[in-house]
Amino acid sequence: MLDQTERELIQLNATLVKQHQVLCSDESLDAQQRYNKNEVSARDGIINFGVVSTAHDPNYTCSPGPAGPPGPPGQDGHSFEPVSGVWTPQIITDEDTEISIEIRNANYTVLGKLVICTFDCKIMSVDVNHINSSVPVFLSGLPIESAIDIGYVGNVIFSYYDQLDVNITDLTGTVISASTRAAIWFSKAPGQPLSLLELGDLQSETVMCGTVVYFIK
Repeated sequence: MLDQTERELIQLNATLVKQHQVLCSDESLDAQQRYNKNEVSARDGIINFGVVSTAHDPNYTCSPGPAGPPGPPGQDGHSFEPVSGVWTPQIITDEDTEISIEIRNANYTVLGKLVICTFDCKIMSVDVNHINSSVPVFLSGLPIESAIDIGYVGNVIFSYYDQLDVNITDLTGTVISASTRAAIWFSKAPGQPLSLLELGDLQSETVMCGTVVYFIK
């Protein structure tokens, strides 16, 4: 024999089936308003699902709420909010060398401890009277001092360069730790080891465009 709980479940199931049949047999519903009549019946903008009803008001509009407080700063006080600005790239050597450049654009964005800089510049003149043409040249003037670490802490990606030594096939760079400059490297043939770019490899009208990505303290 069935106990009380089983009888109540059977009775509840029969009631739900009867309600379901009434909903599905309502011929006054427009066919375009029906959506899967085996489970949901719609009429006059009201959705009936079991014993739960929700109504849609087409005249209701949402307005944005008040702005929340700014996010917390990152570790060591670095903000997660991006900060953008302009910087002044320079081409320098470790010796007293005059290299004049024209800056077409130079922008940067700081995201936490990551700095992304773009640059587009052209060398206008080089000190041709400098005795030592084999001194390395550097991309300098990065907007924030780089992180202190062993080795290099970022990369220079040259998107375009022109009017350099005709034998140069690859040009790249590495950001030096605890500084605002990057070493520039080149190769004169595919597969050959990289060497530091030197003063003698530059000339008037040399163009360098690219992106610097590095970490800061």
